[in-house]
This record gives sequence, structure tokens and C-alpha cells, in this order.
Amino acid sequence: MEVRDLNPSGASTMDAPAKDQSISNRKTNAEIAQEAQGLSMGKYNGTKVRIGSRIIRIELIKKHDMLPKDPAAQHIRDEVTKNIGSQWKSGTKDIIRGLSRSEEIMFLPNILGLKPEHANWDTATKEFWANFKVPVTAGDGIELEAGFKFKDNSAEEAEPISVDGYMSYQFAQANSNVANEDEDNPVTYTFRLIDTAQQDIKDEQAFSVRKIVDRMFNKLLNDADAGDADAVNTIDWIIETIGGDKGLGDTIYGMSGVKKQLEVEKIKDKSPVAFKEAILDKDLETKALIRKGVKYSKIRHEGTAYFIGNKAMGNGERQAVLWLNDPNNSDEKVMLIAAIKQYMS
Repeated sequence: MEVRDLNPSGASTMDAPAKDQSISNRKTNAEIAQEAQGLSMGKYNGTKVRIGSRIIRIELIKKHDMLPKDPAAQHIRDEVTKNIGSQWKSGTKDIIRGLSRSEEIMFLPNILGLKPEHANWDTATKEFWANFKVPVTAGDGIELEAGFKFKDNSAEEAEPISVDGYMSYQFAQANSNVANEDEDNPVTYTFRLIDTAQQDIKDEQAFSVRKIVDRMFNKLLNDADAGDADAVNTIDWIIETIGGDKGLGDTIYGMSGVKKQLEVEKIKDKSPVAFKEAILDKDLETKALIRKGVKYSKIRHEGTAYFIGNKAMGNGERQAVLWLNDPNNSDEKVMLIAAIKQYMS
């Protein structure tokens, strides 16, 4: 995989408006780098600094990749690139840039060979960004170092580890053909941007949730196998509320005890967060009762409203739960439970 470290050049590709967003300022990105990565010690210009690496990966979205997928063709893929190029900045007469104006004054003089006071400064910076491009290989994409060196562990006293990597990341982020992770739509975008530090955090959080959920699952099954009625019922209620292909509940009718446990395991593996929430939900039994009531036509569900007989239970599941749990409606709840039992017998 290529790591960005080059002097950008190439033709302008101003063929689409840029994203309607301002380029993030240096402090914001420095703070992100501090939060996302552990800091290592180093030296910069003779001064002790903390280094917060932040690796950004940009990949070509597969729909735009018509090259052979065979591993033997990897060398071909690595030689083919698509460029993230210039665009007009939405709502302005300017083009997208990889640095803020103040950052340009700080970093571009050494690249352009001009001082900010020079009469041609504005023209030179605009031409620089017009010709700027980020080449993304069709193989493994490109990795950019967008992290910072921190003096005294302060985001205010921070400079990019790699100016080229930092401004390439900012430039790509502002381009309308580049999808951030939370807006990844292959119909709209050509490139995908992945913050590896944030992805690592997400992966660690997901792993922590899975560990907790696995312990909860094992306890639930052990309790059920030991004859704990609450655990046996909880398994039924989980299936009835979040089981099925769409996670909207499934019937337990005709399921053996082992089949139910296998079904709950599927739910746990497919939707660990939903499983955890169900286990901890004090209203799980009532929600299961509502799902069964609707399924067996004992409760009417019209739009967001729930009805039992001619009585309105409320709008939304939450209000229906409160209605059934209200002691004033205990007679209707008892009759509902009896009607469902009779239907299932």
C-alpha cells in the first residue's frame, strides 16, 4: 500500500461541486488525533514532543473497479490509479483546499517558493490547489499520515507529522466523490475514506460488547438448563420480540427447547446490542405479549396506534406497554393472555 509522500501535480479535475462543508481546522484534527491514538515520545526541532499518529486510508469503491480480482493480478491493480482532483467549493468562487488560509501561510511558502506578501501569492495558491491530486491505487488504496506532533501535550502547540499527508487528507475529505465512513453510498461516491484509529476504537468497543453479551448468553442458557423459569421465559420473550429475519419477533410455536436456544444464539450473534438491551429490558415480557397479541389478531395495530377491542392503548409500543402495565387495565391484560394461550394450544 502506498503511503502519501510526494509533491502533488497534475491536471485539474473541476467537474463537480465539492461537499458543502468547511475544511476542519488544525486544532480540531489535533484533538481528534490525541483522542484516537496513544501518544509516543519523540523529538522535533530539538524539542521533546508527543507524536499522535493518525493513519487515514482511502480506497476505491468496488463498483468503479473493473480490474481482475485474482491475487496473481495484484501487480496490475497496484499500477492503476484514480485521482482525487480539484473541484469548485460549494457556494463560493473558490476551489477546495487541503489547508486553511492560516495553514497555507504556515506551510506553503516552502512548497511554492513564495512569501505570503508576494503579489502573486493568491494566484499561486489557487493554481497549486487546482493542480493538486491524491492518487488512489486500485489495489490497496493509499494511506495518509494525518496525525500531529504535540508540544507539551497541547493541541494548541501542534504541527502535522506529515504536511503532505495532512493536506492530502483534508483535500480528499472536502471532495464530493469521497465518502466518509458514515455516508458510504457506492451509488454516489467513487472513493471511501477510513480513519483507521476510529475504526480500531469501534472494533474494540464492538469486541467489548460481544464479550459482555457472550457472558449474558451463557448465564441465560445455564440458568434455563438448571430449570430457572425466568430464564426459560426470557428465551421465549427474546425470540418473540427481536427474533426472525427482520428482528421484529418470531413465533416460538412448535420450537423445542434446544431449537429456542439455537435461535437465541443466532439473535445474539447477529445483533449483540439488541440482545443485551432485551436481556436488561424490564418490560420485555409485556413487549412480547404485545407482539403475540398483534400476530394472533388479539391486538389491532393501525399505523402507530394500538387497540385492544374498542379501547385505545396509545401511540407507539411504549404507550401500549404502559397501558398494559397499568393496574386499571389488569382485566384486559388477563383476558389477552388467556386468549393467546387458547390460540396457541
